[in-house]
Amino acid sequence: LCLAWPAVPRFSPDEAPLSVLASILADGRSSRLYRSLVYKQRIAQSVNAFHSPSEIAGDFEVVATASEGQNIQQIEETIHAEIAQLQSTPPSPREMQRIKNKIEMRQVRQMASIGGFGGKANRLNFFNVFKGDPDGINTDSERFMAVRSEDVSRVANQYFTNRHVRVTVLPEPSLKASQSDVDRTIQPSAKPTPSFSPPTPQRDKLPNGLNLLLLEKRGLPSIALGMVLRTGASMDPVDSPGLSSFTNAMVQEGTQMRTTSDISDEFEFIGSQLSGMTGRERTLFATETLSKHSDAALELMSDVILNPTFPQQEVDRLSTDRTTSLKRVKDDANSLAARTAPALLYGHDSPYGHPITGDEYTIQNITRDKLSEHYLKTFDPAIATLIAVGDISIGDLKSQAQKYFGTWPTSKEKHTPPEQPSNSLMLDSNTIYLLNKPGAAQSVIRAGHIGVAAHHPDYLALSVLNHIFGGQFTARLNMNLRQDKGYSYGYRSWIEWHEQSSLILTGGGVQTNVTRESVEENIKEFNGMAGDLEITEEEFIASKEALIRQFPAAFETNGQVLDHLAQLVYFDLPDDYYNTYTERLDSITLDQVQTAARKHLKKDSLMILVVGDRTQIEPELRKLNLPIFFVNPQVEFVD
Repeated sequence: LCLAWPAVPRFSPDEAPLSVLASILADGRSSRLYRSLVYKQRIAQSVNAFHSPSEIAGDFEVVATASEGQNIQQIEETIHAEIAQLQSTPPSPREMQRIKNKIEMRQVRQMASIGGFGGKANRLNFFNVFKGDPDGINTDSERFMAVRSEDVSRVANQYFTNRHVRVTVLPEPSLKASQSDVDRTIQPSAKPTPSFSPPTPQRDKLPNGLNLLLLEKRGLPSIALGMVLRTGASMDPVDSPGLSSFTNAMVQEGTQMRTTSDISDEFEFIGSQLSGMTGRERTLFATETLSKHSDAALELMSDVILNPTFPQQEVDRLSTDRTTSLKRVKDDANSLAARTAPALLYGHDSPYGHPITGDEYTIQNITRDKLSEHYLKTFDPAIATLIAVGDISIGDLKSQAQKYFGTWPTSKEKHTPPEQPSNSLMLDSNTIYLLNKPGAAQSVIRAGHIGVAAHHPDYLALSVLNHIFGGQFTARLNMNLRQDKGYSYGYRSWIEWHEQSSLILTGGGVQTNVTRESVEENIKEFNGMAGDLEITEEEFIASKEALIRQFPAAFETNGQVLDHLAQLVYFDLPDDYYNTYTERLDSITLDQVQTAARKHLKKDSLMILVVGDRTQIEPELRKLNLPIFFVNPQVEFVD
């Protein structure tokens, strides 16, 4: 459901109140519409509100996605009821302060990036063009900070009238790609690569074993904080896939001192939020905040990580939400492909093959006791690292970490990563696995095999190889299937690195009527990369220089730096790893990349997963004369 009202242009006196109004309605889990629609009534999967001012006019939109089986009319009635409440009663002082803290944090984040959308260059240009004064970049937040509660109620009454558009959105029919005669072979020449060396982080450790990793970065009053645990979905019990992911989500849903709403409220009040990520071998909780709120952010983070209570009502709610989301996965061919490919290669019940978020059956059978038991086994300061990037010293970080994480008890259990599955898929020929999705708008392909571990000596050579193969827009795969053939909007390759192995994969969405041709081209490109078509000097130089030139931009913001420091922890890399990265990358030779390709890419022994409408694609796939097996979303073989 989308509701849209006419609003005001940029720099109108009412632009700031309308933007604050949008944040009050649907910015974060503490917002009014999220609490009502998503959390309490559970009738919507998501809801957003935003004011979009342009040069001569603007619009205000509220967009909600219904939960399975829910009524759009009930969602719309709730939206109008929340608007009416704001029209009659101004928001509270705390609500207003929460939004202003978020605006201040957003302003600081934007100042951290030089380029890109929202970066300094973009914003200087914005104020120069639309206001005639680039110095507006330094003062624009003042008008948002000056918004009063009564201003919000006034604009709610003034602009939320019956004069609006109501749209319900349904899927569009599939379309065919058009041909283009644009000559994309002419490229500008690049300037010499400037030198860049990121600073080396500082380390320390608490008595309980918690590691501290800091990159002090002054200039902006903000700090990115992350707690890394070297444990993940590979530690899920065989009968409970998704347990790690569910546990990591549940630690944020209530503690001994705070409810889930309290946690959201307090993070959002300081203009921040806590995000969680569960990988195969790692877990990350991260937040970013203004320096003045670092103590509050660490106290909140420690309460969540150290004192979860797994309230039964939240377990039930999250179980329902996840089950609904998993049902919706069946409607998304890309999600089905992402879940099925590792399961085929490693084995569906293996530590590296089962779906990280679990399945409908196992999620419904995860109990509070299971969550608590898994938490005690996996949350341990001995395998944890607190990472900080930004406006803080190592002394202050250690002091605050000791204050909030010093009582975290160390487990006596030994943490050992699981071994690579012995039943990993080993094929003698290219083999197709077809997952039927009736009526699919397109086919989604995943092709690849198991590769070497992240610590292998050929890691950098393989990184360059992947960039040439499908790691950028102008890589072989995309230039063939998108630019030359027009089969796909985007086709790429990537490597999913683990401690003991990796997945080397290619894939993308293709038009249904060229599924067979796309599989043929994928096989041809894989074989070409593995030795049939030599890598040219031009390809090699362009890809290596691209990797070197894009490296500095990956260290612009505190959040980006935190992600890179997390990689040091994930793979136990030396602290100066990034200081020497470009030198080591630059020393890679074409012969090393060619040798790595021949050694590590398998010819004619690919797992080829195709998710699409079987009635439309099977007859053509049969013409490839390859073995075809049929699987369902549970990765069970079917007829």
